[in-house]
Amino acid sequence: MSKHYDKVILHAGLQKTASTYLQSSVWPKVPGYTFLSRPYTQHNHAFNQLQYADDTLYKKDLLVKELKQIGANRLILSDENFSGKGEYFSYINRSMTARRLKELFPKAEIVLFLRDQKDLILSYYSSYIKMPYGTKPIEDFYYKPHTNYSYSDYINHPNLYDMSSLYYNTNDYFIHLDCFLYSHLIDLYNEMFDKVHVFLYEDFKRDQLETISRIEEIVGERIQIKSTRKRNVSLSCLELEKLRRQNIVSRAISNRYLRKIAKEIVAKLTTKARDENDLKKLVHEIVGQHYSEDNSVLKTRLPYLGWDNHPNKYT
Repeated sequence: MSKHYDKVILHAGLQKTASTYLQSSVWPKVPGYTFLSRPYTQHNHAFNQLQYADDTLYKKDLLVKELKQIGANRLILSDENFSGKGEYFSYINRSMTARRLKELFPKAEIVLFLRDQKDLILSYYSSYIKMPYGTKPIEDFYYKPHTNYSYSDYINHPNLYDMSSLYYNTNDYFIHLDCFLYSHLIDLYNEMFDKVHVFLYEDFKRDQLETISRIEEIVGERIQIKSTRKRNVSLSCLELEKLRRQNIVSRAISNRYLRKIAKEIVAKLTTKARDENDLKKLVHEIVGQHYSEDNSVLKTRLPYLGWDNHPNKYT
């Protein structure tokens, strides 16, 4: 049986919405709460199972026991992957994780940060390239199906199909564009939890103290912030392209010495890349109007968020 808590705050992401700053400089400063976050919420077996194990392997009692040992009455849990994992998963675990969190913390309050999809896509891709497996150009990193393999195709041309007809191409590594249809995610939390607090990342960038003031209202405590936000260092488009090509070399050459030489050669030979405007233009081409209808729904349902303060976002 799950323990009764006086209050539980679940900060579920999204990725690339200042989660690291909140986890290092805000949530730990809230008095009277026990704060749990990464790496514990990823590497602890009970929390890892919560997010990634199939129902046949997930052991709720393991996590109940883990939390009982901590012995807190008020909890803040923060992990951007609570709202689903993008890499390799395309967020297919988000509803499973939400359901399990609801079973453990039925009275929890959700904190969710959104970010303009095009900006988030660029930021996510930059982080992907910084990883050793980041080898794809951006147009291959994001995916949406181009055709549909219909019953008529199956009857008349059973052997004529291509991978782009799959809605989810589980044979390749990508993030599906539908993952950032935010209204569906908010609906998921609203159906399960009584209180869902939605923030805009753009508001946080514009006025950090105002965002923290809203968080203070949610937790019912004053938060003393001593440090200013540390921004992640952004790589230029040329640096991203160099790193992408070096990652390809690293995956192809096993010898450490030869790999180092090859990476140096690749870095010297890579002198041109899409500039920032070209990259943003490409993202606009990839996305098109994919989010327009869903964003309109968001703005109708959540007018209090002040979308008009960001006229060029969430279009």
